[in-house]
This record gives sequence, structure tokens and C-alpha cells, in this order.
Amino acid sequence: MMNSSNTSQSSIVSDLLPDVDFERCVHSKAVAASCRACVEACPVSAWVMEEDALGIDTEACDGCGVCVPACPQFAIHLDLSSPAVAPDNRLTAMFACEIAVPERGKGVRPCLHAGGLDELAQLYTEGMRRIVFSRGDCATCKRGATLSCDRALGDLARLLADRALPEVAVDELPAVDWLATRTALTQATRRDFLMAFRPRNKQTKTPAKGREPPAPAAQALPPGAADAPLNPYLMRIDTELCVACDACSRICSHQAIRLEKGGDDGDSYRLYPRNCTGCGLCVDVCEAGAIAIEQWQYATDQCLRLDRRQCKACGNVFNMPSDRDQSAVLCSICTITGHNKKLFQVLE
Repeated sequence: MMNSSNTSQSSIVSDLLPDVDFERCVHSKAVAASCRACVEACPVSAWVMEEDALGIDTEACDGCGVCVPACPQFAIHLDLSSPAVAPDNRLTAMFACEIAVPERGKGVRPCLHAGGLDELAQLYTEGMRRIVFSRGDCATCKRGATLSCDRALGDLARLLADRALPEVAVDELPAVDWLATRTALTQATRRDFLMAFRPRNKQTKTPAKGREPPAPAAQALPPGAADAPLNPYLMRIDTELCVACDACSRICSHQAIRLEKGGDDGDSYRLYPRNCTGCGLCVDVCEAGAIAIEQWQYATDQCLRLDRRQCKACGNVFNMPSDRDQSAVLCSICTITGHNKKLFQVLE
């Protein structure tokens, strides 16, 4: 961790710092990882990317949580307040930023922008059909300079419309009205009052490591009736460049790209765009430059069939995209090293 003399904006929850599962972070998986999502999202420049390290300036961080939805690997966690909901249903979810509602309580967060598309999609699957929020002036607040809750709401509406699913109503209220609505919504029933006297287990904070990550929005939401649903991210593989080295399928922790063994029928790459989070690891590790990630595309699961061929240089059997020209007769290793060079294997 790094420290600095920067003075951070006063915050109700300024004592909170992001909890990071570095095993999920792309930079722990590949030296070539290019992701800078947390650095670019942080409105106070608390995340710092150096040549050989990623760190957080604990003096600068004000616990806003904007980095949480920015991380495509779900590696960052902050104990933000859950949305305020009724005791008997989750039809309405209430959020407010601490600038508008400067008091602790359900639904009040350091920043509304700390809630992203994936969280909204999860709430939708749990029954949410209305969002009521209150916020300060984002135009003058430094926390509103990067990600936007309005964009997340727009993206959710876009996915719901594509899947012909019921829409979510969104209402913005002044702080006084928001507090009154929250009180009415969360008013405890007599049953809830009696439940308060039951002994409860002490709750402990669950660290980011070992925490079950949320599903990507396109995966969490029902697919609907669309033959080719809309996906926030779509991987494309150029079969003229791909050498079927399997680097992409091995590195993808979300199983958006899988190598499926086909027995006598040959192997194939199966692409699941609804699983993709856009982390870019597959692009980073592809030495052939065969993979690209596009945003907001219509697509279904895709199958890229592979042929078994025998390398003319080393004699090993290897895979190659079926669409690839039959002149591709070298395995990925011989293609990279040059088929006329001698290779040595070191056994330990």
C-alpha cells in the first residue's frame, strides 16, 4: 500500500477502504494484462498503476466505491449499504448518496455511481421493478466524473427491452421525500418486531477473497425469446490469425471461451458472450492478435471448429481452425520459433 499527503473529501464512510481479492485481478493472472479499469474509474486518483505493481493510496481514497463496478473481474469489494427494500418483497429498491442524505441507514451510500449494471441485473432477478433514488449535484461532485449510475440504468433498460422483459421504473426524489418514502417502505410489521427478539448469530465481514462474485448482467438476466440477444461484450476470433494455442481458453476465468474436446469429431472453441465481462485477458495473451472484444453486439453462443493436423516440422499433431487455409501446416510452437530451429526441453 502507498500513502500520500493528499486530503480527501470528507465522507461518512471515509474509514472504509476497498477490499481486494488479488487472485481475481487480471494482473495476477498474466504479465501482459492491460486492464486499468480501477485506475481510470477512480475520481480521486487513489488507485496507482506502476510498472510492476498495482496499489492504492490510502490517504487519497475516500471510500466512494466507484472502483467496485468498474472491475471486470469482481476483484474489488466494499461494504456498501444494501438498497432499502420492503420487509416482505423486493419490488422497490431505494438508493441515495450521502451528499443528498447525510446520514447512515439502508440505501445510503458514499456515491450512487458505486452501483453498476451487474448489481442492478442481480436485483432485477430478485424481483426489483422500481428504483427510487436521491442524489446531490453530480456536476460539482468529483465522484461523478468517471462512471455514471445513469449509464448503468440505461444499459439495464437496454438489456430488458432486448429480452422483452418488464421494465424498471425509476424515480428521483428530493432528500426529504426520499427519507419519508424509505420510512414508509421499510416500516416493520409486528412479525418483524417480534423477530428482533430472537437470538442472532454475530455477523462478520466476508473478505473479498472467497466471496462469490456476481454473475455478469447478460448471464444473470433471463435470455428472453431473442434468437441473438444483445450482449455488453462479444469476443471475435479471426480464424486467419488464430493458431489454436488455447491460451485464451486457459486464461478465461469466466468460461466465456472454452476448449471443448470432441473426440473423433475434433475439438472446438465454444464462445459464450453472455459470460464475458470485457476484462480483455484473452486479447492480452493472444500472441497471434486473433481476438477482439466488441461492445453491445447481438450474438448467440458460437462454435469455432478445429481440425487436427500434423506439423511438418516437428511431427506433432495440433489443432487449427477449420476455416484456416490448408497451407497452415506448422504447429503454434514451430510457427513462433521458426520450424528450422532446434528446440530443447528442460526436465526438472
